[in-house]
Amino acid sequence: MKVKNSLFFTILLFISSLLSADEYTVESENLSQILSLSFEAYDSVLIELDEAVERNDMLFMAHKKTSPKFYTYIPSGKDGVLSVSAATQVPVDTFVTLNSISSADTSITGKKVILTDVKGIFVAEKPVTELEIFLYNTYKSDFEESQVFNIDGKRFYFFEGERFSPYHRLYFLDSNFSLPLDKKIVTSAYGLRESPVYGTWKKHNGVDFAANEGDNVYSCRMGRVSFVKENDEVFGNYLIVTHSDSLTSVYAHLSKIFVKEGDSVKGGQRIALSGSSGMVTGPHLHFEIRRNGKAIDPERILPKNKAKP
Repeated sequence: MKVKNSLFFTILLFISSLLSADEYTVESENLSQILSLSFEAYDSVLIELDEAVERNDMLFMAHKKTSPKFYTYIPSGKDGVLSVSAATQVPVDTFVTLNSISSADTSITGKKVILTDVKGIFVAEKPVTELEIFLYNTYKSDFEESQVFNIDGKRFYFFEGERFSPYHRLYFLDSNFSLPLDKKIVTSAYGLRESPVYGTWKKHNGVDFAANEGDNVYSCRMGRVSFVKENDEVFGNYLIVTHSDSLTSVYAHLSKIFVKEGDSVKGGQRIALSGSSGMVTGPHLHFEIRRNGKAIDPERILPKNKAKP
């Protein structure tokens, strides 16, 4: 009877090990710590990480299995998210998702962060930040194909070799996008639509927001006014604001403009009033976001409600 019980429990343990084979537990207190990000200081742990990143890059390119190793570092006052990423060769995508960092301007001074020598994206099983929620919704259908890491009690799905999409990157680089109006009521979304003016199907490069004549229009983000035009045949009175990271925002069919070309504007600053100038069927705000001159869907990065910085 004892032999049968022993065999039974052995089989259970074997099955359990198979089921949990792709889940790894990491405790930061047991990890090697990097003391300096300067290679001139000859920090042996930093050198080890640097060499491991390159080695795992080659393994990944050769479609061979990698075994992630983790390290810790406590950033000083001069360290930021981007500088730590650059100094360690750990991509921003990997670094911020592993440490639940929500935006590029998040302060990490004095906080223990975790680094790894394998590149990819860590998706939190229980997302907390807006970025984590965004990533969770993007990858949730692929969780069964990922590795699972339990890091200091927080479970992550790891997608090796994955990088931020353009939308994830925009969201991370500036999480302070705000709506261009006080209320968000979309009357015509981004994409293919039947033109209300021509009656034919055309690509709509922005979003139309419901607005009354004379409603306040705000800059969605800090930037510089790069173009102002009045009485355009299609857009009527409109303006363009240039932001960082090759982004521009467009505000069209305005009744009044308060800024001029060359002006610096803050996110949430009133720059115009809505109207019905140009080729329209009624008052509203046509709003676009472009990256390198190419239109992208504004609703992917705008908040759901009014959120002035």
